[in-house]
Amino acid sequence: MIIKTKKLRCTRYFNLIFFLLLLICCEKKEIRKKTFSENLSSALNLKNYKIDTVKINDSITQLKGQNAQFKISGKLLNGKQIGWWTINEKNTDSRINAQYIMIAKNKNFLNQYIVYANNRLLKLGSKFYLTKLSDGKISYIFNMPTKPATKIVMNNFYYGFDLKSKIPVHPRRENNAYYIDVKIPPNAKRIKGYFVQAEKVPSGYALNSIYTVDSIK
Repeated sequence: MIIKTKKLRCTRYFNLIFFLLLLICCEKKEIRKKTFSENLSSALNLKNYKIDTVKINDSITQLKGQNAQFKISGKLLNGKQIGWWTINEKNTDSRINAQYIMIAKNKNFLNQYIVYANNRLLKLGSKFYLTKLSDGKISYIFNMPTKPATKIVMNNFYYGFDLKSKIPVHPRRENNAYYIDVKIPPNAKRIKGYFVQAEKVPSGYALNSIYTVDSIK
């Protein structure tokens, strides 16, 4: 009976060790699956980095930071991230270029982010816009981080020239990209716009938007 009890205890002990090792392995696999392109807010959160700062003037600060996986650099305006930031993944050719703009006093907004994996653009994980001037018009391409099968319930582009009221238009969609051509009136110097997309999600609706400001020469 004593021998059987010892065998039983040993069996339970080894089963416990095996279970703990299995949990650790699964946890490590799960961690390896998560990259900065899949968790953008975490990659851009300065609290996740050891940072160094250089004061440029009373309002602007240059910042550089790093952690075990990433390096980040950009500028702060009165303590808020502003302009284009770069996040590089260590030991790889993967990175994010992210643009912050101010949309209200002391309130910034993540306007664009462009994700590269092994130096290849990941369109399905990026939000950005491109423009081209030609033949009296400006052409826009809005790339949104939306899978082709996503149910889009609304997409509009509101624009105006030189502080005039904004005009709504409905862009043409191809997969996760939207296209629109806007005629340029005589003597126009600048066009400002706002693209917004609404998609159906289980909890209701999710909005994705991009602000645009472009000079016309």
